[in-house]
Amino acid sequence: GGLMAQLADLGRRVAVVAVTDGEASHPGSTTWPPTQLAHQRIGETEAALAVLGVEALTVRLGLPDGGIALRSDALIDLLQHLLMPGDVLFTTWRWDGHPDHEATALATRTAASLRGIRVVEVPVWGWHWLPVGDDRMPWANACMVPLTPDAVRRKQAAMQMFSTQLQPDPSVAAAPVLRPSTLLRTQRPFEVMFT
Repeated sequence: GGLMAQLADLGRRVAVVAVTDGEASHPGSTTWPPTQLAHQRIGETEAALAVLGVEALTVRLGLPDGGIALRSDALIDLLQHLLMPGDVLFTTWRWDGHPDHEATALATRTAASLRGIRVVEVPVWGWHWLPVGDDRMPWANACMVPLTPDAVRRKQAAMQMFSTQLQPDPSVAAAPVLRPSTLLRTQRPFEVMFT
């Protein structure tokens, strides 16, 4: 989010490709049944982009949440049709600890390789299960993107748009999807990515 805010400030074109609509993030929920959850998550993404100040082309692929590994060939094909020469493709980290994130990263890397596009991987859930400095993160390929105070503020505000991820779900006695530590990380004046 911080990098996207800064790219928008520079007038750079940004496209967001939503591989899934996140409809499986609340299994068994009567508060958020899959169809309603997908609709809500789409709205949350649009609101977050607006708060970031990003006028992005948003492409929704509609692949099944939780099933990307089984649809990786379709994802590779769809991405190849979207990628343009000179693009830089940001994706989730290939060992992030979430099956859809990992499958998306691998498919993204394949599609980008076939099109000659540069790929940057962003850890999302890896921060939850790996302690700081753990050698399983590819620190030799890490880069730190400094964020302006305004980008940090906008990123924090954008995170607040994801109410389905920030509130508990009493229908299944589930805690919020996003942990307090996730929200604390949005205060950092930098983002870490792997090249």
